[in-house]
Amino acid sequence: MDEPRRKAAHEAELASKKADLVQSKLTAKHFEVRDQAKGVVVIATGDGRIVSIEISEQALMYPEALSNAVTSAVNRARSKAKVISEKYWSTVFPDWPTDREIEALLPTGETAAMDAVDYSGSTEVRNSIAAGMERLAVIREIKERLRIRAISQPIGRDLGTVQLNLSDTVTKISISGGVSGTTSATQLSAQIVLALRDAQVRADSERRRVFQGISDAVINRDNE
Repeated sequence: MDEPRRKAAHEAELASKKADLVQSKLTAKHFEVRDQAKGVVVIATGDGRIVSIEISEQALMYPEALSNAVTSAVNRARSKAKVISEKYWSTVFPDWPTDREIEALLPTGETAAMDAVDYSGSTEVRNSIAAGMERLAVIREIKERLRIRAISQPIGRDLGTVQLNLSDTVTKISISGGVSGTTSATQLSAQIVLALRDAQVRADSERRRVFQGISDAVINRDNE
């Protein structure tokens, strides 16, 4: 192996070890989000995994309010995890772009069109720029598809549902009206956490399908 390749392989190995270190720190990082007025406490990890949810027995008497409180606390925990994650990644990889920075790069469908590229140089360079913009437009399309598609996961047996969109940005927990008297707060909490995890697994699988479908479409188009 020549020196440039050896150096590139070494740098790739270091980057992989750094990434593993960041992930392990995020997994080990625990924090909590409270809604004391509604008696809800959510404990999450730095990578956004919901570890546990605490619900007071009294809160079971008001399922609609409890649904809103748990939904709010879970989403606040996931938002906080996102901030923590970006901070950890940027510490180890200073050039790591944030989601907002990536979003700012994504063109709309109009700006992604080949003829819309305003470049006065050679046609070859202009087409290369446009091709890159078209691929960024594909990324935007993927993000939009993931945002509007959602899955629904039951909570236990008729205890409610967890709804999660595929972009992992919106979570809604709905608790059934007759939950009081049929289960304890501890049991309900455990079932919600389990439903959230199952919903996440399903969302990951659906995301892969979306990516694969669009990837195949792009490859077929490029081969035409």
